[in-house]
Amino acid sequence: EDLPRARNSYVIITQTYFMLIKMSTLYQYYGQTRNSYIISVLRNNLLSSTLLTEQELEALINSTHELNKIGVNLNQIARSINSARKSGTFTGKQFTEVLCMRNELTVKVNKCVFGAEQLLKAQHCRAKINSCTGL
Repeated sequence: EDLPRARNSYVIITQTYFMLIKMSTLYQYYGQTRNSYIISVLRNNLLSSTLLTEQELEALINSTHELNKIGVNLNQIARSINSARKSGTFTGKQFTEVLCMRNELTVKVNKCVFGAEQLLKAQHCRAKINSCTGL
């Protein structure tokens, strides 16, 4: 049976008290409204996929990889500083180099965080019922 396409569709969901409490805990945990959480759950179950596009998923993977590399760099810097401090050879020049590396890493981290925020905004926008097409 073909369903008529409507701009807005309304569904009434009857919940037990237990379901209401459990759902309240979950949507608050995920930082969503009740409606956006219900829509996300329905879409994930109906579509059997996440709400990220292939490009967004690739960007998220790249961002995670970049953050991992930054973590490795931070560990190397920390080991180098600890070694130099223990031996008493930590110089002002090394301190300046560490500050420069810290600034470079801060820029990279901020870029990754900004990208993740953009992905979350895109997912949030798609979680709204009025942006849904074809359902």
